[in-house]
Amino acid sequence: MIARRGSVICFDIGGTFIKFGLISTAGTVLFSQELPTASFPDRASLIRAIVSLARGIKADYNKPSSPVIGIGIGLPGLIDHQRGVVHYLVNIPGWRDVPLAKIVRKKTALPVFIDNDVNLFALAELYYGSARPYTDVICLTLGTGVGGGIIIDKTLFRGSTYSAGEIGHLQVDRCGARCNCGNVGCLETVIGTAGIIAQARAAIRRSPSSLLARLVRTERLPFTPALISRAARANDPVARALWERTACCLGSALAGLVNVFNPDAFIIGGGVANAGGFLFEPLIGTVRRTAMRVPAG
Repeated sequence: MIARRGSVICFDIGGTFIKFGLISTAGTVLFSQELPTASFPDRASLIRAIVSLARGIKADYNKPSSPVIGIGIGLPGLIDHQRGVVHYLVNIPGWRDVPLAKIVRKKTALPVFIDNDVNLFALAELYYGSARPYTDVICLTLGTGVGGGIIIDKTLFRGSTYSAGEIGHLQVDRCGARCNCGNVGCLETVIGTAGIIAQARAAIRRSPSSLLARLVRTERLPFTPALISRAARANDPVARALWERTACCLGSALAGLVNVFNPDAFIIGGGVANAGGFLFEPLIGTVRRTAMRVPAG
């Protein structure tokens, strides 16, 4: 927990969006913005953007009464938080063993802490959010990728090489699609955004008269999980079936985690989680049916 008063410049680097802002050490979001990750086509341009944005925020908000005391960067991949090195980002190419903390610290004159994005999500939930009442919690984010953060005895479990929690790369289909990590049939290939959209495209080819197909064809809206949820809210059976399939696959994986870790709770965020009840109702049912009775509680 940060003891010093002030604010921290924060970056959440995702496969689709880069979100950034300023957060007080009490946990209050002072402001936030986002930019599409595709605006920065390579590693160098993304690092330049991080540095430029951090310098601008520091210039605008650094005050004696509430100083900017550091920079925190969450990234979707394998991170050595001790050395400040990005080993590998699965869904953002060009990152291999990059000493990001050192680079940004040198250019901004601020302390820099980097970590896996879902580890930081889990810590935020532990200190400020929904995980506070619990001792053992598994946090997931569902979006471009599928990430995990594991809290055991109110402590983040990192593993021997600080790479624990890669729940999105549990293999769920040995004959499945190729994952960006290099394996096949990872959970991420099924319930990540790209996997959901691929299944939705196949579904509307089979059901061209469905509401989802009509929305895509006539309104020319972006094909996103939000569009599937819109069709589901209008009782489109194709859209509802897509969410049920997603929930069934995720639920089977979570049931396995229940059996292994026996957590008090799961905390799930990310853009795909905005499907709400269309995802969570069948998800809870799948976990209850599939997990062992005692660890499921």
